[in-house]
Amino acid sequence: MNNNKRVVILFSRLSDYMLKTLETYVATTKNEILIFKIDPDKTEAPFQFNLKNDLISFKNENDFNESELLTEIETFDPNVIICSGWWNKKYINVVKHLHKSTPCILTMDNQWHGTLKQYLGCVYGRLFLKKLFVKIWVPGNAQKEFAKKLGFLDEDILTGWYVANDKFSRQLDEDNFNKRFVFVGRYVAHKGILDLINCFKILKESTNDQWQLHCYGTGDLIDKLPIDSDIIHHGFMQPSQLVAEAKKGGVFVLPSHFEPWGLVVQEFALAGYPLIVSNKVGAAEQFVKKDNGLIFEAKENNSLLNALRAFTLKSDIELLNMSKKSQEYGKTIGTKSWTANLESLIKSFDN
Repeated sequence: MNNNKRVVILFSRLSDYMLKTLETYVATTKNEILIFKIDPDKTEAPFQFNLKNDLISFKNENDFNESELLTEIETFDPNVIICSGWWNKKYINVVKHLHKSTPCILTMDNQWHGTLKQYLGCVYGRLFLKKLFVKIWVPGNAQKEFAKKLGFLDEDILTGWYVANDKFSRQLDEDNFNKRFVFVGRYVAHKGILDLINCFKILKESTNDQWQLHCYGTGDLIDKLPIDSDIIHHGFMQPSQLVAEAKKGGVFVLPSHFEPWGLVVQEFALAGYPLIVSNKVGAAEQFVKKDNGLIFEAKENNSLLNALRAFTLKSDIELLNMSKKSQEYGKTIGTKSWTANLESLIKSFDN
């Protein structure tokens, strides 16, 4: 008798790190997953996915109307349904049909900011969402507060929804620290890429050190960024290419004005990078401590400039010690804990 379980995931946009997590999950458990997804914006994140896996089926959400989507899921007969957010009305209506017969889990990465829209969302959550979902799975504590306001109790909230690909882990170079500031992200205003470049240029004007700024990404601002011998734009890279680049070492900088989580912070923590991130990055609380990085005030260029300057004044030994701490914090969650969470949930639903 086949005791393997079946999981449906109603995604928005599939990411490489989530795909790697799911591949590890099915390899470990032999359970089956049916994923409905929305194709990403190719202008800002032209990811290329290998969607060939005997235990994972992929379908485009926009190929189905609500009735067809419901039929597909009922035919698959899942043990659990995971729904990414509540903005997709088609997904929510399907959950309304199935939640009494199949346990449904909500996921989100929104931080609590106390806006009017969020307060209205809490009313909606308590009146409607809480009735549809038995659990909510969020990245970390930055989202847990919001989940509570939606009406979920502590015991119904899981953390660790986003986990990095452990291939970012590397052996640290004990003899040399590569003096690179590294930015990875979309070239859009709210990622703070312009802030970072302007601050780095000011920094270089006041020092003759060997530090460079290496940027990886693409987006609307690609043609507006300055060309400089110490500012190197590598363009967008597929995740496998980025893993190889991360092996070179350096200090990772994420100056976002708004960043619900920022999984890239964990990726570069695993790679042994000391971290400089803004206080608007959700992942900062979990992966950035006093002994491995700095958290600065978003949009405050003096704060960012001072953080960059502080790292240029550190010795290689100090930077190496910070690298080791980053790796320690980066390993606090991973695909094993993610798999254990989902398996524990499925077993609890069977009881």
